Amino acid sequence: MLGMFEAGNPRANPGDQITARELIDQGLEEANQLNNQPELQANMFNVIGNVYKGLGRYEDAGEILERAVTIQQKHSGENKSEIAHYMNNYAETLARQEKHDEAYKYHSKALEILREQYGEEHPEVAVSMLKMASWTPVTGIDEAAELRRKALTIRKNHYGEDHLLTAEAYMEMGKVHRSLAEPQRALDSFDKAINIRKSKLGQDHPEVAETMIFKADIYQLYELNPVKAESLYRGALEIQEKTLGEMHHSKLHGLSGLARLLSQQENHIEAVQLYRESLEIRKDVFGDNHPAIAEGMGHLATGLMKKGDLVDAEKYFREALALWIELMGPAHNTVSGARAGLGKLLTEMGKFEEARKHLEGALEIKRQIYGENSGARILGAIGQLHRERGNIEDAVQYYREAISMFNESGETEHYDVTRLKEEMEELSALIN
Repeated sequence: MLGMFEAGNPRANPGDQITARELIDQGLEEANQLNNQPELQANMFNVIGNVYKGLGRYEDAGEILERAVTIQQKHSGENKSEIAHYMNNYAETLARQEKHDEAYKYHSKALEILREQYGEEHPEVAVSMLKMASWTPVTGIDEAAELRRKALTIRKNHYGEDHLLTAEAYMEMGKVHRSLAEPQRALDSFDKAINIRKSKLGQDHPEVAETMIFKADIYQLYELNPVKAESLYRGALEIQEKTLGEMHHSKLHGLSGLARLLSQQENHIEAVQLYRESLEIRKDVFGDNHPAIAEGMGHLATGLMKKGDLVDAEKYFREALALWIELMGPAHNTVSGARAGLGKLLTEMGKFEEARKHLEGALEIKRQIYGENSGARILGAIGQLHRERGNIEDAVQYYREAISMFNESGETEHYDVTRLKEEMEELSALIN
Protein backbone atom coordinates (compact mmCIF):
# COMPACT_ATOMS: atom_id res chain seq x y z
CA MET A 1 0.00 0.00 0.00
CA LEU A 2 2.87 2.38 0.79
CA GLY A 3 4.16 1.98 -2.77
CA MET A 4 0.69 2.73 -4.13
CA PHE A 5 0.53 5.95 -2.16
CA GLU A 6 3.99 6.96 -3.31
CA ALA A 7 2.72 6.62 -6.88
CA GLY A 8 -0.33 8.71 -6.11
CA ASN A 9 1.52 11.46 -4.28
CA PRO A 10 1.47 14.54 -6.55
CA ARG A 11 5.09 15.31 -5.71
CA ALA A 12 6.14 11.85 -6.84
CA ASN A 13 3.85 11.59 -9.84
CA PRO A 14 3.03 15.08 -11.22
CA GLY A 15 -0.51 15.79 -12.27
CA ASP A 16 -2.03 12.66 -10.70
CA GLN A 17 -4.04 14.16 -7.83
CA ILE A 18 -7.22 12.31 -8.76
CA THR A 19 -5.40 9.00 -8.35
CA ALA A 20 -4.02 10.17 -5.01
CA ARG A 21 -7.48 10.98 -3.68
CA GLU A 22 -8.82 7.64 -4.87
CA LEU A 23 -5.97 5.91 -3.08
CA ILE A 24 -6.68 7.86 0.11
CA ASP A 25 -10.30 6.71 0.11
CA GLN A 26 -9.24 3.12 -0.47
CA GLY A 27 -6.48 3.32 2.12
CA LEU A 28 -8.68 4.83 4.82
CA GLU A 29 -11.26 2.15 4.29
CA GLU A 30 -8.59 -0.54 4.66
CA ALA A 31 -6.90 1.15 7.63
CA ASN A 32 -10.13 1.50 9.57
CA GLN A 33 -10.52 -2.29 9.39
CA LEU A 34 -7.14 -3.00 10.99
CA ASN A 35 -8.08 -2.61 14.66
CA ASN A 36 -6.66 -6.06 15.40
CA GLN A 37 -3.29 -5.01 13.86
CA PRO A 38 -2.66 -1.68 15.60
CA GLU A 39 0.94 -1.10 14.53
CA LEU A 40 0.09 -1.75 10.88
CA GLN A 41 -2.95 0.50 11.27
CA ALA A 42 -0.80 3.29 12.73
CA ASN A 43 1.63 2.96 9.84
CA MET A 44 -1.23 3.16 7.34
CA PHE A 45 -2.60 6.28 9.01
CA ASN A 46 0.87 7.83 8.99
CA VAL A 47 1.25 7.19 5.25
CA ILE A 48 -2.26 8.46 4.46
CA GLY A 49 -1.72 11.57 6.60
CA ASN A 50 1.46 12.36 4.71
CA VAL A 51 -0.38 12.07 1.39
CA TYR A 52 -2.99 14.51 2.68
CA LYS A 53 -0.14 16.80 3.65
CA GLY A 54 1.31 16.54 0.15
CA LEU A 55 -2.07 17.58 -1.25
CA GLY A 56 -2.12 20.65 0.99
CA ARG A 57 -5.02 19.33 3.06
CA TYR A 58 -3.34 20.06 6.37
CA GLU A 59 -6.37 19.82 8.66
CA ASP A 60 -7.27 16.37 7.29
CA ALA A 61 -3.62 15.35 7.51
CA GLY A 62 -3.47 16.43 11.14
CA GLU A 63 -6.50 14.37 12.12
CA ILE A 64 -5.10 11.22 10.52
CA LEU A 65 -1.56 11.71 11.80
CA GLU A 66 -2.82 12.29 15.33
CA ARG A 67 -4.56 8.91 15.14
CA ALA A 68 -1.29 7.31 14.08
CA VAL A 69 0.50 8.82 17.07
CA THR A 70 -2.23 7.77 19.53
CA ILE A 71 -2.35 4.17 18.32
CA GLN A 72 1.43 3.78 18.24
CA GLN A 73 1.75 5.19 21.77
CA LYS A 74 -0.63 2.52 23.08
CA HIS A 75 0.88 -0.45 21.31
CA SER A 76 4.59 0.16 20.78
CA GLY A 77 7.17 -2.05 22.44
CA GLU A 78 10.52 -1.05 23.84
CA ASN A 79 11.57 0.65 20.60
CA LYS A 80 9.89 4.07 20.70
CA SER A 81 11.53 5.52 17.59
CA GLU A 82 8.46 4.93 15.42
CA ILE A 83 6.36 7.05 17.81
CA ALA A 84 8.91 9.88 17.45
CA HIS A 85 8.76 9.57 13.67
CA TYR A 86 4.97 9.88 13.69
CA MET A 87 5.11 12.77 16.17
CA ASN A 88 7.45 14.74 13.93
CA ASN A 89 5.12 14.22 10.96
CA TYR A 90 2.14 15.35 13.04
CA ALA A 91 4.06 18.36 14.36
CA GLU A 92 4.88 19.48 10.82
CA THR A 93 1.18 19.47 9.95
CA LEU A 94 0.38 21.47 13.10
CA ALA A 95 3.05 24.00 12.16
CA ARG A 96 1.50 24.43 8.71
CA GLN A 97 -1.78 25.24 10.44
CA GLU A 98 -0.02 27.89 12.59
CA LYS A 99 -0.55 25.78 15.74
CA HIS A 100 2.95 26.55 16.87
CA ASP A 101 2.68 25.70 20.57
CA GLU A 102 1.23 22.25 19.83
CA ALA A 103 3.83 21.65 17.13
CA TYR A 104 6.59 22.56 19.56
CA LYS A 105 5.19 20.10 22.13
CA TYR A 106 5.21 17.16 19.71
CA HIS A 107 8.59 17.98 18.18
CA SER A 108 10.06 18.29 21.68
CA LYS A 109 8.53 15.01 22.79
CA ALA A 110 9.85 13.24 19.70
CA LEU A 111 13.33 14.57 20.39
CA GLU A 112 13.09 13.51 24.04
CA ILE A 113 12.05 9.97 23.04
CA LEU A 114 14.96 9.60 20.64
CA ARG A 115 17.47 10.93 23.16
CA GLU A 116 16.24 8.40 25.71
CA GLN A 117 16.31 5.61 23.12
CA TYR A 118 19.71 6.29 21.56
CA GLY A 119 21.57 8.90 23.62
CA GLU A 120 22.48 12.52 22.87
CA GLU A 121 24.89 11.91 19.98
CA HIS A 122 22.96 9.50 17.78
CA PRO A 123 22.23 10.30 14.09
CA GLU A 124 18.49 9.73 14.67
CA VAL A 125 18.60 12.50 17.25
CA ALA A 126 20.18 14.80 14.66
CA VAL A 127 17.38 13.99 12.19
CA SER A 128 14.76 14.96 14.77
CA MET A 129 16.66 18.14 15.64
CA LEU A 130 16.66 19.23 12.01
CA LYS A 131 12.95 18.50 11.64
CA MET A 132 12.17 20.59 14.71
CA ALA A 133 14.51 23.40 13.67
CA SER A 134 13.00 23.68 10.20
CA TRP A 135 10.04 25.62 11.65
CA THR A 136 11.48 28.82 13.12
CA PRO A 137 8.02 30.18 14.08
CA VAL A 138 7.72 27.06 16.25
CA THR A 139 11.11 27.16 17.98
CA GLY A 140 12.20 30.76 17.53
CA ILE A 141 15.32 31.61 15.57
CA ASP A 142 17.79 31.18 18.45
CA GLU A 143 16.66 27.66 19.37
CA ALA A 144 16.49 26.71 15.70
CA ALA A 145 20.09 27.84 15.25
CA GLU A 146 21.24 25.87 18.30
CA LEU A 147 19.44 22.70 17.19
CA ARG A 148 21.03 22.91 13.76
CA ARG A 149 24.49 23.47 15.24
CA LYS A 150 24.09 20.38 17.42
CA ALA A 151 22.80 18.33 14.49
CA LEU A 152 25.79 19.38 12.39
CA THR A 153 28.20 18.41 15.16
CA ILE A 154 26.55 15.00 15.56
CA ARG A 155 26.77 14.30 11.84
CA LYS A 156 30.37 15.46 11.54
CA ASN A 157 31.36 13.26 14.50
CA HIS A 158 29.40 10.25 13.24
CA TYR A 159 29.84 10.42 9.46
CA GLY A 160 32.84 12.68 9.01
CA GLU A 161 33.22 15.98 7.20
CA ASP A 162 32.89 14.56 3.69
CA HIS A 163 29.45 12.91 3.85
CA LEU A 164 26.16 13.76 2.15
CA LEU A 165 24.29 13.88 5.47
CA THR A 166 26.88 16.33 6.75
CA ALA A 167 26.28 18.39 3.61
CA GLU A 168 22.56 18.43 4.42
CA ALA A 169 23.35 19.74 7.91
CA TYR A 170 25.57 22.46 6.42
CA MET A 171 22.62 23.42 4.20
CA GLU A 172 20.43 23.85 7.27
CA MET A 173 23.08 25.99 8.96
CA GLY A 174 23.29 28.15 5.86
CA LYS A 175 19.54 28.72 5.98
CA VAL A 176 19.63 29.79 9.61
CA HIS A 177 22.54 32.17 8.95
CA ARG A 178 20.43 33.66 6.15
CA SER A 179 17.56 34.21 8.59
CA LEU A 180 19.96 35.78 11.10
CA ALA A 181 21.17 38.25 8.45
CA GLU A 182 24.65 36.69 8.39
CA PRO A 183 25.21 36.43 4.63
CA GLN A 184 28.90 35.56 4.65
CA ARG A 185 28.43 32.78 7.19
CA ALA A 186 25.51 31.51 5.11
CA LEU A 187 27.71 31.44 2.02
CA ASP A 188 30.45 29.61 3.92
CA SER A 189 27.99 26.90 4.98
CA PHE A 190 26.55 26.56 1.49
CA ASP A 191 30.07 26.36 0.02
CA LYS A 192 30.90 23.45 2.32
CA ALA A 193 27.67 21.72 1.32
CA ILE A 194 28.22 22.20 -2.39
CA ASN A 195 31.81 20.97 -2.25
CA ILE A 196 30.71 17.74 -0.55
CA ARG A 197 27.82 17.26 -2.98
CA LYS A 198 29.98 17.85 -6.05
CA SER A 199 32.57 15.42 -4.72
CA LYS A 200 30.03 12.68 -4.00
CA LEU A 201 27.41 13.27 -6.69
CA GLY A 202 29.12 15.05 -9.56
CA GLN A 203 28.77 18.56 -10.98
CA ASP A 204 25.35 18.08 -12.59
CA HIS A 205 23.27 16.61 -9.79
CA PRO A 206 19.95 18.08 -8.54
CA GLU A 207 21.33 18.42 -5.00
CA VAL A 208 24.21 20.50 -6.36
CA ALA A 209 21.64 22.65 -8.18
CA GLU A 210 19.71 23.09 -4.94
CA THR A 211 22.77 24.44 -3.16
CA MET A 212 23.54 26.76 -6.09
CA ILE A 213 20.06 28.26 -5.74
CA PHE A 214 20.49 28.91 -2.01
CA LYS A 215 23.83 30.59 -2.69
CA ALA A 216 22.19 32.70 -5.38
CA ASP A 217 19.53 33.76 -2.87
CA ILE A 218 22.20 35.20 -0.59
CA TYR A 219 23.90 37.11 -3.39
CA GLN A 220 20.52 38.50 -4.42
CA LEU A 221 18.85 39.24 -1.06
CA TYR A 222 21.86 41.06 0.35
CA GLU A 223 22.79 42.68 -2.98
CA LEU A 224 26.28 41.20 -2.80
CA ASN A 225 26.69 40.15 -6.41
CA PRO A 226 23.64 40.17 -8.71
CA VAL A 227 25.70 38.95 -11.68
CA LYS A 228 26.87 35.89 -9.75
CA ALA A 229 23.33 35.34 -8.46
CA GLU A 230 21.93 35.27 -11.99
CA SER A 231 24.64 32.88 -13.17
CA LEU A 232 23.94 30.51 -10.29
CA TYR A 233 20.18 30.58 -10.81
CA ARG A 234 20.45 29.91 -14.53
CA GLY A 235 23.06 27.20 -14.07
CA ALA A 236 20.96 25.44 -11.43
CA LEU A 237 17.81 25.57 -13.55
CA GLU A 238 19.74 24.12 -16.48
CA ILE A 239 20.89 21.19 -14.31
CA GLN A 240 17.36 20.60 -13.03
CA GLU A 241 15.82 20.62 -16.49
CA LYS A 242 18.47 18.24 -17.80
CA THR A 243 18.17 15.77 -14.91
CA LEU A 244 14.55 16.12 -13.74
CA GLY A 245 12.65 17.51 -16.73
CA GLU A 246 11.01 20.82 -17.55
CA MET A 247 7.94 20.39 -15.33
CA HIS A 248 9.53 19.23 -12.07
CA HIS A 249 8.59 20.96 -8.82
CA SER A 250 12.26 21.33 -7.81
CA LYS A 251 12.53 24.16 -10.35
CA LEU A 252 10.09 26.37 -8.44
CA HIS A 253 12.60 27.84 -5.99
CA GLY A 254 15.08 28.77 -8.72
CA LEU A 255 12.42 30.18 -11.03
CA SER A 256 11.07 32.44 -8.30
CA GLY A 257 14.53 33.56 -7.21
CA LEU A 258 15.63 34.39 -10.75
CA ALA A 259 12.34 36.18 -11.42
CA ARG A 260 12.79 38.35 -8.32
CA LEU A 261 16.34 39.20 -9.38
CA LEU A 262 15.28 40.12 -12.93
CA SER A 263 12.46 42.22 -11.55
CA GLN A 264 14.95 44.13 -9.40
CA GLN A 265 16.98 44.70 -12.56
CA GLU A 266 13.86 46.11 -14.30
CA ASN A 267 13.72 43.11 -16.64
CA HIS A 268 10.04 42.71 -15.92
CA ILE A 269 9.10 40.94 -19.15
CA GLU A 270 11.31 37.90 -18.49
CA ALA A 271 10.48 38.00 -14.78
CA VAL A 272 6.77 37.67 -15.52
CA GLN A 273 7.48 34.88 -18.03
CA LEU A 274 9.30 32.97 -15.29
CA TYR A 275 6.48 33.51 -12.81
CA ARG A 276 4.02 32.20 -15.40
CA GLU A 277 6.22 29.16 -16.00
CA SER A 278 6.34 28.56 -12.26
CA LEU A 279 2.54 28.73 -11.98
CA GLU A 280 2.18 26.33 -14.91
CA ILE A 281 4.47 23.80 -13.19
CA ARG A 282 2.57 24.19 -9.92
CA LYS A 283 -0.74 23.45 -11.62
CA ASP A 284 0.73 20.48 -13.45
CA VAL A 285 2.18 19.05 -10.23
CA PHE A 286 -0.41 19.99 -7.63
CA GLY A 287 -3.66 20.58 -9.51
CA ASP A 288 -5.78 23.72 -9.11
CA ASN A 289 -6.67 23.63 -5.41
CA HIS A 290 -3.41 23.56 -3.46
CA PRO A 291 -1.43 26.08 -1.36
CA ALA A 292 1.34 26.00 -3.98
CA ILE A 293 -1.12 27.44 -6.52
CA ALA A 294 -2.11 30.32 -4.25
CA GLU A 295 1.58 31.01 -3.63
CA GLY A 296 2.34 30.94 -7.37
CA MET A 297 -0.52 33.32 -8.16
CA GLY A 298 0.78 35.71 -5.51
CA HIS A 299 4.26 35.63 -7.05
CA LEU A 300 2.85 36.28 -10.51
CA ALA A 301 0.70 39.12 -9.19
CA THR A 302 3.76 40.75 -7.62
CA GLY A 303 5.70 40.45 -10.90
CA LEU A 304 2.82 41.94 -12.87
CA MET A 305 2.54 44.82 -10.40
CA LYS A 306 6.22 45.65 -10.80
CA LYS A 307 5.83 45.40 -14.57
CA GLY A 308 2.99 47.92 -14.38
CA ASP A 309 0.18 45.54 -15.39
CA LEU A 310 -1.92 46.56 -12.40
CA VAL A 311 -5.28 45.24 -13.64
CA ASP A 312 -3.89 41.74 -14.26
CA ALA A 313 -1.99 41.93 -10.98
CA GLU A 314 -5.19 42.74 -9.10
CA LYS A 315 -6.91 39.72 -10.67
CA TYR A 316 -4.19 37.32 -9.48
CA PHE A 317 -3.89 38.90 -6.04
CA ARG A 318 -7.63 38.50 -5.49
CA GLU A 319 -7.62 34.91 -6.77
CA ALA A 320 -4.67 34.06 -4.53
CA LEU A 321 -6.36 35.60 -1.49
CA ALA A 322 -9.62 33.75 -2.14
CA LEU A 323 -7.78 30.44 -2.49
CA TRP A 324 -5.73 30.99 0.66
CA ILE A 325 -8.90 31.70 2.64
CA GLU A 326 -10.59 28.61 1.20
CA LEU A 327 -7.61 26.38 2.00
CA MET A 328 -6.35 27.79 5.29
CA GLY A 329 -9.19 29.82 6.78
CA PRO A 330 -9.45 33.62 7.18
CA ALA A 331 -6.94 34.02 10.04
CA HIS A 332 -3.89 32.15 8.70
CA ASN A 333 -0.51 33.80 8.22
CA THR A 334 -0.65 33.16 4.49
CA VAL A 335 -3.90 35.14 4.36
CA SER A 336 -2.10 37.99 6.11
CA GLY A 337 0.57 37.95 3.40
CA ALA A 338 -2.01 37.82 0.61
CA ARG A 339 -4.00 40.71 2.08
CA ALA A 340 -0.81 42.73 2.50
CA GLY A 341 0.14 42.13 -1.15
CA LEU A 342 -3.30 43.16 -2.36
CA GLY A 343 -3.21 46.19 -0.07
CA LYS A 344 0.10 47.36 -1.55
CA LEU A 345 -1.28 47.00 -5.08
CA LEU A 346 -4.49 48.86 -4.24
CA THR A 347 -2.37 51.65 -2.76
CA GLU A 348 -0.55 51.93 -6.07
CA MET A 349 -3.89 51.96 -7.92
CA GLY A 350 -5.18 54.77 -5.72
CA LYS A 351 -7.87 52.60 -4.11
CA PHE A 352 -6.84 53.84 -0.71
CA GLU A 353 -9.78 52.91 1.47
CA GLU A 354 -9.87 49.28 0.38
CA ALA A 355 -6.07 49.16 0.60
CA ARG A 356 -6.24 50.39 4.21
CA LYS A 357 -8.76 47.67 5.14
CA HIS A 358 -6.60 44.91 3.70
CA LEU A 359 -3.36 46.18 5.25
CA GLU A 360 -4.92 46.65 8.67
CA GLY A 361 -6.54 43.22 8.37
CA ALA A 362 -3.17 41.72 7.46
CA LEU A 363 -1.56 43.36 10.50
CA GLU A 364 -4.30 42.12 12.81
CA ILE A 365 -3.81 38.50 11.66
CA LYS A 366 -0.03 38.78 11.99
CA ARG A 367 -0.29 40.06 15.55
CA GLN A 368 -2.85 37.46 16.56
CA ILE A 369 -0.35 34.80 15.54
CA TYR A 370 3.01 36.33 16.48
CA GLY A 371 2.14 39.00 19.05
CA GLU A 372 2.12 42.78 19.13
CA ASN A 373 5.80 43.14 18.22
CA SER A 374 5.30 41.74 14.72
CA GLY A 375 4.27 43.00 11.31
CA ALA A 376 7.11 45.45 10.61
CA ARG A 377 6.81 45.07 6.83
CA ILE A 378 3.06 45.62 6.96
CA LEU A 379 3.58 48.74 9.06
CA GLY A 380 5.93 49.95 6.35
CA ALA A 381 3.22 49.32 3.74
CA ILE A 382 0.70 51.27 5.81
CA GLY A 383 3.26 54.07 5.98
CA GLN A 384 3.49 53.98 2.18
CA LEU A 385 -0.30 54.21 1.99
CA HIS A 386 -0.32 57.35 4.12
CA ARG A 387 2.50 58.78 2.04
CA GLU A 388 0.51 58.26 -1.15
CA ARG A 389 -2.52 59.90 0.45
CA GLY A 390 -0.41 62.91 1.45
CA ASN A 391 -0.54 62.16 5.19
CA ILE A 392 3.19 62.63 5.63
CA GLU A 393 3.30 62.84 9.43
CA ASP A 394 1.24 59.66 9.78
CA ALA A 395 3.51 57.98 7.25
CA VAL A 396 6.63 58.93 9.25
CA GLN A 397 5.04 57.51 12.40
CA TYR A 398 4.42 54.13 10.77
CA TYR A 399 7.92 54.00 9.28
CA ARG A 400 9.44 54.76 12.67
CA GLU A 401 7.39 52.04 14.32
CA ALA A 402 8.43 49.53 11.64
CA ILE A 403 12.14 50.37 11.96
CA SER A 404 11.93 50.26 15.76
CA MET A 405 10.34 46.83 15.56
CA PHE A 406 13.16 45.54 13.38
CA ASN A 407 15.70 46.99 15.82
CA GLU A 408 14.01 45.40 18.84
CA SER A 409 14.00 42.01 17.15
CA GLY A 410 17.72 42.28 16.40
CA GLU A 411 17.17 42.47 12.65
CA THR A 412 18.99 45.79 12.22
CA GLU A 413 20.84 44.45 9.19
CA HIS A 414 17.80 42.90 7.54
CA TYR A 415 17.56 43.78 3.85
CA ASP A 416 14.13 45.39 4.39
CA VAL A 417 15.46 47.78 7.05
CA THR A 418 17.66 49.69 4.61
CA ARG A 419 14.72 50.32 2.31
CA LEU A 420 12.52 51.48 5.21
CA LYS A 421 15.22 53.85 6.49
CA GLU A 422 15.71 55.38 3.05
CA GLU A 423 11.99 56.01 2.64
CA MET A 424 11.80 57.37 6.19
CA GLU A 425 14.56 59.88 5.42
CA GLU A 426 12.69 61.00 2.30
CA LEU A 427 9.52 61.52 4.31
CA SER A 428 11.29 63.37 7.10
CA ALA A 429 12.84 65.71 4.54
CA LEU A 430 9.36 66.53 3.25
CA ILE A 431 8.24 67.51 6.75
CA ASN A 432 11.29 69.66 7.40
